[in-house]
Amino acid sequence: MSIKSQKSLNDECSEIIEKSYSVRSASEESLSCEDEVEGLARELMRKMTPAVLSKLRRVFRKNKDKNHSRDIDRKVEEVMKAAAAEEGIQFATSAPQPEDTLWLDENGFVSAIDTIFGHHKYNTHAHKLFQLLDAFNTGKIWWRQLINRLVMVGAKKTSSRAEVWKPAKEKQTRRMEHCKRETIVKLISVEREDSFCYVSVSRGGRIGVYSGHLQLMNSYEVFYHRTGVRRRIKNCWITDAVYLNDVQSLILSASDRSLMVYDATTLTHTPVYCITGIPNIPTCLAYTSSSAMGDGSELVFGTERGDLTRIQFLQPRVSLFYCKTPENINYYFWMELPSPPHTPYCSITTWRRVHSRSVRRVTYTRNGDIVMSCSHDSSVSVRARHVPGKLDDYTFKVQRGVTCFHVVSSLHLLVTGSCDGIVRLWETTQSTPYSTLATPTAAAVLDVAVVASEEIVLAYCNNCTIHIWDMYEECLLQSIKLKYPFLGVLGKKVEFGAFCIHPDPSVFYEYDDISTESKAFS
Repeated sequence: MSIKSQKSLNDECSEIIEKSYSVRSASEESLSCEDEVEGLARELMRKMTPAVLSKLRRVFRKNKDKNHSRDIDRKVEEVMKAAAAEEGIQFATSAPQPEDTLWLDENGFVSAIDTIFGHHKYNTHAHKLFQLLDAFNTGKIWWRQLINRLVMVGAKKTSSRAEVWKPAKEKQTRRMEHCKRETIVKLISVEREDSFCYVSVSRGGRIGVYSGHLQLMNSYEVFYHRTGVRRRIKNCWITDAVYLNDVQSLILSASDRSLMVYDATTLTHTPVYCITGIPNIPTCLAYTSSSAMGDGSELVFGTERGDLTRIQFLQPRVSLFYCKTPENINYYFWMELPSPPHTPYCSITTWRRVHSRSVRRVTYTRNGDIVMSCSHDSSVSVRARHVPGKLDDYTFKVQRGVTCFHVVSSLHLLVTGSCDGIVRLWETTQSTPYSTLATPTAAAVLDVAVVASEEIVLAYCNNCTIHIWDMYEECLLQSIKLKYPFLGVLGKKVEFGAFCIHPDPSVFYEYDDISTESKAFS
C-alpha cells in the first residue's frame, strides 16, 4: 500500500471515529436531559401525598369531547351481536373498559401545582412532569395517566406523615426575671446586622431587655403620668407593642388610650413621644417599614370599637412626629396631630366600623398593600383591606368569630383559630375554608402559626396545650401539654398575652459573654 493510500485510509478512520464520538456525546447529552426531566418529575411526584392528590383532583375537568369513532365501533358491535343471536351464536361479554374522563392542559396543571405548593416553587417541576406524561404532545394529560405513573415509579407514599413524625420535646420552662409574675403581652425580637436581643413586655408595663440566651441585660417601667413622676398608674395596662426596625424605635399601646414611643437604639430605651387622648382604646398594633425608594412607613392599630386607624409617617428617617425638646419626652394630644406643625411628619386615616366588635389582631401582608384584621364578629370575622383602596375587601365569616390568624402570602394561605376549638385553613381568595382541624379537647384556640419549611400548623389552646398538624395531609401529629409552675391559688384564672407562639429569630448571633453583646448595642 502506498503512502498516499495509507494516509487517505487514516483520514477516513479518524473521520469515522470523530463522527462516532459526536454521536456518542449527543446520545449522552440526550440521556442526561432525560435524566434531568425524570429527576425533576420524580421530585414533584414524591410531594404528592393523598391530601395533595385530593386537591389536584378537584382541578381536573371532565372530558366533553365526543369520540365519534368509538361510538361507531360500539354501534357496529351491537348490530353484529344482534345478528349472531338470531342464528344462535352468542359472543362472550367484553369487560367494560374504563374511560378517561378527567383531563387538564399544561397551563392549568402548572397553575394548580403553584396554588397547592406555593407561587412558582415547583413551576419547572410541573412543566417537566407534564412533558413526561404527554409523550405525544397532545396538549392534555389525563388523571389516569398521572395515577398510573405514580404507581409505576412508586412515588406515592405508603406511610403517612404521622408514622414518620419525630415527636418534639418540651424544654425547660424559663421565668422572666423582670415581670414579677405578670402576664407577658408580647415578646419582640430586635434583629440588627451585628446584634440581637429580646424585648419582653408585661401587662403591667414592665419592660425587660434580654440576650439571645434569655439573660436579663436591662429593665425599666413605663409611666404615663404627664407630670413626669416615675410611678405606676392603677387600672392601666399594656395592650400591645411593636418594633420599628427601620428607625429602631419601640411603640407601646395602653388601656388609657395612649401611645408611647421609645428610642431603642441602645440597651437603655429612652421615651421620646407620648400621644394621649385617643378616642378609643388601641388593642393591637402593626407596622410596615419604609421601602428602599425612601417612601414613608405606616402604623395601623385596631380599637375596642372595631375601627382601624392608619398613621403614615412621611419622614420616618428624620422624625416620626414633631419634636419640641430632644432632651425630654414630648407630650401631645391626639387631636393635635392632624394640624401643623405635625402635618409634614404624619398623616392619619381612620376606617370606621371595620368590625362590629373589638379588633383582636391586625397585620400587614404583601409588602404593606393589604391590611388584615380579625374580631369575634360573626359577620366579618376576618377582613382583608387594600390600603390604596383600588380593590374590594375580602371578608371571611366564622360563627363565633376569629381570635387569631396567620397569613402565608407565598402559599396564599390563611389559618384562623377561634373559640370553638377549630383551626380553619383558607385560601386567601375563597370565602369558605377548604379544611378544618379540630382540637381533641375542643379548647379555645389562642394563637396559631404556620412553619412553612416544616409543613406544619401549630395551635396553642387555653388549656396550655400545643397541637401540631401536617399542613398537607391535615392529620394531627402531636399534642404537647405544657407544665407551668402555677401558684396554686384557688379560683385564680390563667391569663394569656396577645401572642402566645413566638418563633425563633431568622438570624441568631452567638457571643462569648454579656459584655460582648452590650458592646454590640452601644
